[in-house]
Amino acid sequence: AARHRYGCRVVCRLLEHQPSGSAPRSAPAARALAEEVVAALPRLVRHEFGRHVASTVIEHGTDEHRAQLARILLENVLGNALNRNGSYIVEQAIDCCRGEDRDAIVRQLLDRPEGLVPLARSQAGCHVI
Repeated sequence: AARHRYGCRVVCRLLEHQPSGSAPRSAPAARALAEEVVAALPRLVRHEFGRHVASTVIEHGTDEHRAQLARILLENVLGNALNRNGSYIVEQAIDCCRGEDRDAIVRQLLDRPEGLVPLARSQAGCHVI
């Protein structure tokens, strides 16, 4: 559902409105949904509709979910930054992740000078810089 044109919107709304840890019955279901989505993040980051779900995880997820997403991005940060859909997630991760995760992403982008020129020239990657 997270990679479906309309299903991604449903998943996003569910993640946005998941109850806090004090809600008795729905909290386990909300946590299960969040964990399932986090497990699918490698397939969602570069997907046309899945990126919206990944973006919602960054915005509304826990620090641990954001850290997991940062680790996924770090596996191929330049490739994700050059990808039309992945570049939105890299940009948002730089803005919203904790300091050490953000620094790791930025460091990996800047440590490879051969990657900066294609990133700057890329229609998708230029706004990551």
